[in-house]
Amino acid sequence: PFMTTVATVERLAEAGDWTALVSTCEDAELDLVHDDLEAAASAQLYAAQLLGHLLLRELEAARFVWKRAPAAAQAHAEVSGAWAVGKALWRRDTTAARAALTAGSWTSKAASTLASALERRVEEEEWDTIARAFTVVSPETLAARLGLSAAAAAAAAAEAADASSVSSSAASVAAASRKCPACHTCTASLCRASSSAISRASAS
Repeated sequence: PFMTTVATVERLAEAGDWTALVSTCEDAELDLVHDDLEAAASAQLYAAQLLGHLLLRELEAARFVWKRAPAAAQAHAEVSGAWAVGKALWRRDTTAARAALTAGSWTSKAASTLASALERRVEEEEWDTIARAFTVVSPETLAARLGLSAAAAAAAAAEAADASSVSSSAASVAAASRKCPACHTCTASLCRASSSAISRASAS
């Protein structure tokens, strides 16, 4: 039954059905109390459950999963890594959340799939937050918000401006951080013409 549950969780992770995944993990958690499983085995489901709740933005539920997980499971790298992401999201620190996702040891298939999905979700949400907060943003501000170097932020802006997965408003801000769309020479954060152009692009 345990391996069947793991296979189901892996399938739901691949399908992006976070709600069903969390429900499956919750049902399996009741059995874990009675089964004599190694910590590494049970940790797969605790890590998947934590990451599933985080993808659903159910931070309180994730906190309770962490609190009731056995000490042996909490000590496992995947489970502690998932909760490190959860703590960062609880503090609304997306930079720390992305760092924890990058540094995490996601050895099981489900956790690796979920961590990658959560990293994309956090990045997309941060772009949307920037798009709502700024009409035009300088490369330096973008770098600080994304937790990247100026060069890496410029590269991310170039990629995001062309990415279909990023909202049109976020793509507009990303493009503005790269080059002024009005005069094509100045820094976008200082150009009034650029501000007007990006405003029109965001409204369209």
